[in-house]
Amino acid sequence: MVLFSYFANISAGRLALLTVAVAATCTASVRDTDTGRFNALEKWTHRADALLKTVVVPPGLVSYDRAMTRKTELKQLVERVGRRWTFENDDQKLALHINAYNLIVIQSVIDHWPVTSVTDVQGFFKKMKHRVNGRSLTLNELENEVIRPMGRPRIHAALVCAAVSCPPLRRGAFTADELEDQLERITRRWINDADKNTARRGTLLLSAIFKWYREDFSARPYRGVDDFVKRHANEGTAIAELLSDDPSPKIRYLDYDWKLNAAPED
Repeated sequence: MVLFSYFANISAGRLALLTVAVAATCTASVRDTDTGRFNALEKWTHRADALLKTVVVPPGLVSYDRAMTRKTELKQLVERVGRRWTFENDDQKLALHINAYNLIVIQSVIDHWPVTSVTDVQGFFKKMKHRVNGRSLTLNELENEVIRPMGRPRIHAALVCAAVSCPPLRRGAFTADELEDQLERITRRWINDADKNTARRGTLLLSAIFKWYREDFSARPYRGVDDFVKRHANEGTAIAELLSDDPSPKIRYLDYDWKLNAAPED
């Protein structure tokens, strides 16, 4: 009754002002919630970045000894990435999923330690499920159903499946604001690593990744594997010199070394 009497005595003008104030409060709450989601993504990425800078060592190998000492933090990051995220753009979405893939791989190795090769872990890529952005996915599903369909061929230089023949793992997380530059840098590191890609006697000797995902390297602006490689080969390398003489040379794909990408013990 007291509340009824109070509102009954409020003038129409004052009631209108009260309505506007309540609406403004609700709007601010929505905005705060949205900002909170964005900050949560930034916070997660910052923590992932710090962990990767600790466990990844030159030339892009993983110190699993260090990862073991950060096991709890790693587990928390992987659990956190399972929530449903809100993205402002595709770069945010792609960066999160690349980071999720790489962290899940490291955690899965730690969970089955000691490991000499991920191929010794049954179902490592095809059966073991992980929660990412509200979905239950295997690593293969995360790569083939979420990441590859985003149409960025350079992601193949960013996803690291814990094998010696994989591209070097970036020492830090991928971020939306710098994603293009980060993808370009890691792709150049991969292409110009003579242990993973080179040329000899008129033939390109390339990672088997280019065979497995050949169709991806025809996506714009690229016109196939040889064009992709040429665009990222440093001047003066055997690859660059061969492609300057023959834009469509023979290609042979190297055997993939599945030994664990483990750095020497500290």
